[in-house]
Amino acid sequence: MNAVLGAALAVFILLGLTAAVCSARPGWRKHLSVAAPVVLGAACLAGAGALLHQFPGSWDNGEIIAWLALGHLGSPLATLLAAAAAVGLARVSFRTEHDLVGLLHRPAGTRTNALPVELLSLNLPGRAETMRDVARTARAPVRFWGLSLLTVLGEESFFRVAMPAALITAGFPAWLAVLLPAAAYALNHVGFGTASVAGKLLLGLVLGAGAWAGGAALVSVPAHMLYQRWVQRQFVHSPARSRHDHATPSPRPRPRT
Repeated sequence: MNAVLGAALAVFILLGLTAAVCSARPGWRKHLSVAAPVVLGAACLAGAGALLHQFPGSWDNGEIIAWLALGHLGSPLATLLAAAAAVGLARVSFRTEHDLVGLLHRPAGTRTNALPVELLSLNLPGRAETMRDVARTARAPVRFWGLSLLTVLGEESFFRVAMPAALITAGFPAWLAVLLPAAAYALNHVGFGTASVAGKLLLGLVLGAGAWAGGAALVSVPAHMLYQRWVQRQFVHSPARSRHDHATPSPRPRPRT
């Protein structure tokens, strides 16, 4: 357990240090929208490798293969159903986060940063600034999907394969192997505000349960990438809109990530 929590804490610290360094000077803040996902993806991949090295028994008892490719239900039909359920429930978590943001960030002029009090003194970017950075990245498709691919592969390898496999190998029950990684995954989104942490906890539970049932490769990774598409779609204009709509866009709903 100590090794698993230590790896999760290391990822969190590295991400926090990245935010702190990019926030140290005004000219550096613009780089955070790229630096944070790169560090997150790389740290998660490194953390997954470290856990797989520390828990070689997870290979011997088949836990790694189960969480990665087969799932614990062990049938193609179960994988198909798990994938469909993961996509549907991921959409529910997406909408839930949106509703929580609307509820907790009202009126619009209050608590736009939505960071915990303990973090405000560090001059870290708040939700409003973070979302502006996400919007800029979303409007650059090559950059957005490159960063999304790195972070999704990193997060899924760490939170949906290595962490749960290590926990099961260490003797913990499957429900805890889904819950603890989901909580760690959610805490890495603290910069987006309390509502996003709650929304990402729900998403982490959905993806973790999907990886347990049908494997990360065919269930949680595709669902997570689809989630990223929903995120991007908030910040770009629909191709179906007219030229006039592109020139004078109508007010958009509060973005969520």
